[in-house]
Amino acid sequence: MVKAPSLKDLKTEINLLHQIVEIVSQSNNLSNLLQQIARVLAENLKGDSCFIYLLDHSSHELTLLGAWPPHPSHIGKLKLDSGEGITGWVVSHKKVVALSKNASADPRFKVFQNLPEDKYAAFLSVPITLNGEPIGVINLMNRRSRPFSPGLIKLLTNTASQISGAIEKTRLTQLAERKAKQLETIAQLSRTIASSAYLQEILQLIVTMTAQMMNSKIAHAP
Repeated sequence: MVKAPSLKDLKTEINLLHQIVEIVSQSNNLSNLLQQIARVLAENLKGDSCFIYLLDHSSHELTLLGAWPPHPSHIGKLKLDSGEGITGWVVSHKKVVALSKNASADPRFKVFQNLPEDKYAAFLSVPITLNGEPIGVINLMNRRSRPFSPGLIKLLTNTASQISGAIEKTRLTQLAERKAKQLETIAQLSRTIASSAYLQEILQLIVTMTAQMMNSKIAHAP
């Protein structure tokens, strides 16, 4: 017989859901969305740290896009192959991993330099799935040993399921906005080429718009 969730667990889940709904309604930036969700999960589930990775199906890589406490130097740069480390194992098998102590001793564990979480004892990792397919992973970590109760595992699993749609919608929205910006850039370039007789001006415009698209400093055409 399945044990009914306690009143405390229900209150925690409802409070967590309310906070996540508020975050989703206020954010249209994927990195900021995941950063705030990681914060809320760490605070509500008493984790010392929380990481959220998303899966790129084309490259089969997992990228760290949300972390609490913040890890700005690793966001968007820390990557794992699907199947690599505990995180990669979770996404490839679509199964939960709960290690209450000595997480680094698990043969699937992967060490990253300069990450304090490498020394954490407890590690709970759940897949984020959408329509049965994995799109990411949530890792909840603690410095000291900690038993992860079935209620807590279910709560984090339910949360992963609840946020999957919001994550995918935000990711697709950002992709559409980027594509629209690229198309506008091409259209502007075409109009300029058609109306300008000066090659130098055209080249400078190409450099300027390319820099804008890449969010880099503007260079000067030769």
